[in-house]
Amino acid sequence: STVDGPDTPPPNGQAALSWEAVRGPTEGRDPPRLHGHSAVVVGDRLLLLFGTTRVGLYPPAFSESVHWFDVAQQQWGLYKAPQGDRPALRTGQSACLWEDGVYIFGGHAGPMTLFDDVHRFDVRGDGMWQPQHCVGQIPPGMWGHSASLVQDTMYIFGGNTERGGSGDLWALHLPTLTWTCFDRSIVGGDVPLGRAGHTAAAAPPNTMYVVGIRNLRETVYRFDLVTRRWRRLAAAPAQKRKDEGKPSQPQRLLLDPCTETLWTVGPAGLHALPHGSKRFARVPAANSQFLRKLHGHCTVLYNGVIYIVGGAIDDVRMSSCIYQLVLPEPEAAAGVGMLLPRDVWDVVLQYCGAADLCRVGQLSHSL
Repeated sequence: STVDGPDTPPPNGQAALSWEAVRGPTEGRDPPRLHGHSAVVVGDRLLLLFGTTRVGLYPPAFSESVHWFDVAQQQWGLYKAPQGDRPALRTGQSACLWEDGVYIFGGHAGPMTLFDDVHRFDVRGDGMWQPQHCVGQIPPGMWGHSASLVQDTMYIFGGNTERGGSGDLWALHLPTLTWTCFDRSIVGGDVPLGRAGHTAAAAPPNTMYVVGIRNLRETVYRFDLVTRRWRRLAAAPAQKRKDEGKPSQPQRLLLDPCTETLWTVGPAGLHALPHGSKRFARVPAANSQFLRKLHGHCTVLYNGVIYIVGGAIDDVRMSSCIYQLVLPEPEAAAGVGMLLPRDVWDVVLQYCGAADLCRVGQLSHSL
């Protein structure tokens, strides 16, 4: 079923995309209602870890289970993991998949309880929690940070600590469980200020992107893991609230590994930044009204489909839906149109550099 509300009319006669809300069969269980949880893609499943089950409560009510949603079967399920080594319940943590395990870091269980621990959830069989004993420069307890996996290393940026918003970058080498800090004294370029509640995306083999609100604006930054330099890439679309001119929920950043297109989705709608471009282009999508109020949700990109999982509609109501949107073809996402055949674009995207790609796009658009 589609999300309630009138369709957004597509501009210039373009065929608009459309968000759909999917609940799916649950084998007698209600879909989980989560806020501040983590979502990780494992095969054809979206795994949901921790988070709170209600908003506006103190002390918080935490989720104790690991839920999954099979995107192929459109069906909910639950891991029957033993409880013995389960981490302390929390929200605001990060999660990354490496090999057969989901690694979680940080989070909080209230304003005075910040976590700096790492745990691994084995996704095989019924699942099993395993505490990880790390060495090196251990980061402080934090929540609201981002996590990106590049090869065998998990990179943590930003987050709220006891001292406020952090702007440091941390790296955990997963095979050796060794932490390293890339603080502001050893990185260069356009170093972003501290922030929390943002998102990040990795582009192997050596690039990471970060977006998040700071001073009522959103900016996408690129970090080169080899040169250790930040670069301000582009201004991201942001939607300001009507009251007091404050920003609403931040845009969520996603990377399509096939086309290297960056996507942002949130209160300002859906936008695309094709590889080599310097400006986001709006991509019209119908039934997107829910994005203006939803918060505390997770957003993932899998096989050309964006999934938005959980979150709260307001200060009381929780969402039990998964919203999904099938992305346009690469040429449509780049704002070039459908004038070049798909097989031609496959060759273009594979062999052309950024400058060549821009020229091909301008030529197609002019035709």
